[in-house]
Amino acid sequence: MSQLDTDRRELALYIDNDYGCHRAFLLPTLRTVAKHYDKGQGDYGKALLAISRYAVLPSAREYVKVHGSMTASVKTMFPKPIRDAVAEDILEYFLSEYRLGNKFWEA
Repeated sequence: MSQLDTDRRELALYIDNDYGCHRAFLLPTLRTVAKHYDKGQGDYGKALLAISRYAVLPSAREYVKVHGSMTASVKTMFPKPIRDAVAEDILEYFLSEYRLGNKFWEA
């Protein structure tokens, strides 16, 4: 497993398992995306951008605050390609659950 894959998995697990990030960033974003898909206005590109901007980036900032050094930045710990890959993983999982009718983000 390469370092990029390890960083990608680390950030995805942090978003999913950290209560604060999951509750404050991921769930509201998924609710918004679900509303658009419910209306039939779902756009993959816009959903990917929303998840990347409003869920993954703030969660990466929280990770750097908690686990990074004083000189660490989000850009060095989690470069944009890694954050984009995590956002894509989250969106793919969301869409697969959405198509099955599971609405875990409404809890």
